[in-house]
Amino acid sequence: MNVASKSDWDLYCSEIEVIFKRLKILVEDVPSNTGQERLSLISRITTQFNELDQLIGTLHSILSEVPANKRKRGSEQIQSFENDLSSLRQKVAESGKQFNDTPEMRAALFGTQGGTSATNGRQFLNASNQTALLEEGTSMLDDSVRLTSESIDVASSTLLEMRRQGDVITHARGVNREIGENLGTASRLLRGMLTRAKRNKVITICLIVVIILTIVTILVVIIKKISKGK
Repeated sequence: MNVASKSDWDLYCSEIEVIFKRLKILVEDVPSNTGQERLSLISRITTQFNELDQLIGTLHSILSEVPANKRKRGSEQIQSFENDLSSLRQKVAESGKQFNDTPEMRAALFGTQGGTSATNGRQFLNASNQTALLEEGTSMLDDSVRLTSESIDVASSTLLEMRRQGDVITHARGVNREIGENLGTASRLLRGMLTRAKRNKVITICLIVVIILTIVTILVVIIKKISKGK
């Protein structure tokens, strides 16, 4: 097996570091350029990105051939390069620029195979405006989704509250039914007590009448006896 020498590794790493230095300068110049110059600058940056991708890929391929005691250090170095590359790409993205701004890409975006610098600049500006509108629409859509989610939460809470109120109403109906049954029983008892009271009253009156009649009869008999004795 061929083992990658330290000089081979250092050669690739040195070349990557040189490209990184050059890239950082180009990325810093992007905001200060406009129109065709900006497009050209972005194209150069894209080319540098591609070169770095290839070189980092080469490091990955030869990493398995270096001695085991040096692989960890090599892996950390590759990770550092990848992080730096990702950071540069993010910086370009934050400036709202296109990584692969080739004539073919512009043709796909603008429906033309070239054109003057001023025309391409206007087309780029139009595309930027359309991108801003898309971003605004996306933001509005996100707000709508958020409002919909909040409405669903409110509806769920309302349904739970309605269910709880329904349980309370059902329980109240049960209590009312039980109270009605108790009232019906009490009403029957009262009617029975009133009936017995009326019956007892009639019996009492009859007894009083009988007693009075008995007393009157006895008095009449006594009076008759007294009259006969005289």
